[in-house]
Amino acid sequence: MTVGSMNDRRAPTLSPASVKLAGIVVLALMAPAATFARNVFGQVGVAALAVVLATGALLLLFRAATAGDLPRRCFEVVLGAAPLLAVYTVSGLLTPSMDAVGNVGQLVLVVGFVSGLSLVAWNRRAVMPLFWVALLLLTLHVLWWAALGLPRIFQGFMGHPNGLGMLVYLLAAFPAMIALSTRRFSMLNNLALAGLALAAVLLYATTSRSAWLAAMVTLVAIAAWPVVTRRKWRFQVALLVTCSGVLLGSWLYLVAPSTDWGWRLQELSVRYTSKNLFSGRQLYWDDLTAAVAERPLLGHGAGVEAQSVTGFSWSSHNLFLQTTLQAGAVGLVALFVLIWTLWRQLWRTRSTTAARVAGAFLVGTLVHQMFEVSLTQVNLANGFLIWLVLAIGISYREST
Repeated sequence: MTVGSMNDRRAPTLSPASVKLAGIVVLALMAPAATFARNVFGQVGVAALAVVLATGALLLLFRAATAGDLPRRCFEVVLGAAPLLAVYTVSGLLTPSMDAVGNVGQLVLVVGFVSGLSLVAWNRRAVMPLFWVALLLLTLHVLWWAALGLPRIFQGFMGHPNGLGMLVYLLAAFPAMIALSTRRFSMLNNLALAGLALAAVLLYATTSRSAWLAAMVTLVAIAAWPVVTRRKWRFQVALLVTCSGVLLGSWLYLVAPSTDWGWRLQELSVRYTSKNLFSGRQLYWDDLTAAVAERPLLGHGAGVEAQSVTGFSWSSHNLFLQTTLQAGAVGLVALFVLIWTLWRQLWRTRSTTAARVAGAFLVGTLVHQMFEVSLTQVNLANGFLIWLVLAIGISYREST
């Protein structure tokens, strides 16, 4: 054999498409594993979540190192997150604590995650690994619930049924993307619809009313998407109405325990759902709102939790109240700047099914955050999938 013929026998190489698909498969497997680790092992499992979130930052660094620049959409997301990052960083430096470091670190990881994963050229083929994992998780949980004898309240491996409700709600985004992007009555379309049905069954089993409300709002947003995106001003107004609505809803929910109509709603909730409307929140919200009123502009510090000012070992159960407690009105405005920036990115891909689903789930998640804190801290292991859904919607291209 000649030297030339030996050189012609090159080692096999992987195509960029194969590498991308392999990476997405790993992400699809790691994401639920991170949620599982955090909820089962507690703080020890935080490392698993951090590893998953760090994948986005690694993609950003790799792109910057190899190409020397970043796509405009990534730059705009980072720029939109800068005010919130700055407010929390300065607040953490002024009121240093381990909780402050943790909250700032989680925020940095979230921004890196959504920015980095928006670099991926998402299409239906790339979403499929996420769909299969979501379908498997939904199926296993329904079988688990059935094996237990269909108990009235089901929480799976989560520490609370509301946690499972949030996870199931976000997992439903992937079968929704496939259902809307495949031919009606095809095998894949039927499987996607089956996945949505499984998610509906599980949401019922969790009795998580915040997840129920988020799912209903999401369905309305998906149906209204063609109308909302027909004009840019409608698109912008839709987010303005959503943000105003969640703030108004939060305020009404905060004052409800001190009103007659609030307790009438409490009676109706118990009668028709067998669950309290206030769920104990009325016991400490007066102290929480009083603490917010003490420092309304800059808040009490990036590491402050509701239990620090109320004496109860519970979170604020409201993202907007929690943000205002920690970073004041300045931090709340910065949070909405980040949300508006992400929403604005969806305008570019508004005609795609993924953008439609991502936009609808963002609206539903904002409504959900009137009752939980899982976008940037506290229950981030349950809610971080919304950032993945948004990254897909931002850079999605319909398959040809």
